[in-house]
Amino acid sequence: MTLRTTSNLKCECGHEGTLSSAENDQPYSIPWVRHDLNGFSGTIADWQLDRLRCPSCGQEGRVEYVEEP
Repeated sequence: MTLRTTSNLKCECGHEGTLSSAENDQPYSIPWVRHDLNGFSGTIADWQLDRLRCPSCGQEGRVEYVEEP
């Protein structure tokens, strides 16, 4: 079975995007994780956002996770 999660992201300038992840959580099988980044450029490693670049303001490292109310 695959565990899927989606996190909302937001830059300090107000630009928004999402980070979708899929992870194999079946025991006794080969583990894998896939991240799909939408709205920002860069790579995601170990869930750290400090290397993401905002396409609106061009700054790097200003992206944060947003909790839904």
